[in-house]
Amino acid sequence: MKRTVIVVTALILLMAEPSFAEEAQNVELIYPLTLRRPIIENEIDLTMSHTRNPSGRETALGAEIEYYPLSWWQIALGLPVSISSPGGGIMQAGIGDITLENKFLLYRNLERRIQAAGGFEVSFPTGSKSRSLGGETAIEPFLVGGAAFGSVHVMADAAYQWVLNSPDRGERKQEARAGLAVGYELTERFLPLLEFTTVRLVRGVNEDTGGKLRRKAQFYLTPGFNLKMFEETTLRFGVQLPITHTREFEYNLLLGLAIEF
Repeated sequence: MKRTVIVVTALILLMAEPSFAEEAQNVELIYPLTLRRPIIENEIDLTMSHTRNPSGRETALGAEIEYYPLSWWQIALGLPVSISSPGGGIMQAGIGDITLENKFLLYRNLERRIQAAGGFEVSFPTGSKSRSLGGETAIEPFLVGGAAFGSVHVMADAAYQWVLNSPDRGERKQEARAGLAVGYELTERFLPLLEFTTVRLVRGVNEDTGGKLRRKAQFYLTPGFNLKMFEETTLRFGVQLPITHTREFEYNLLLGLAIEF
């Protein structure tokens, strides 16, 4: 816990320093619901999800502070809060595992409107495992790219998560994930989108389904939209739905509000 506090404090101090780096230039791309973005920017991202899974219902609230000290490097600090309501059990609520993400610009072509980035995210065990609020140390490298072709936006990403330390006994969890998003600028402010994601539990067990999902592909579709409320503020909403019998949840309502600064 002391190491976590030191890391978070250092990050806050870094963000408090004025930035003399060259201003980051980005391709204008959609705000997906289940994918990362290849954008380097200063932003506050507020999220909420409500999931119906085999063990009950879970609501997750999150605030992520994204900041770029250099035009090709972005740091993101994620602060989650989780509320779980197991069927027939006692409601649990509290802070989940804090995340720290480093993202690096890999390619950018403003004329052709193409941009790609990669990096890694580290989760710290600030949540309580006994209360189903996390409690694991994990690392997740990722790649993400996007392009705009006229009014059509296309984005794809891939990630692989390793759980490095967990209070649970047995094999530690490893999970692979990939996604594709397509959006269309219907108006200057409204953009409907559709996302396709696949998840595979490579090793370990899932907290809600045990080992039933191991080495089985899960497929999900997420219809949704972006609504540009103000010049620097974008609202996004969608519903993630499984399209196979192999599934982690029945549905997942997703809401986000991105505020650039």
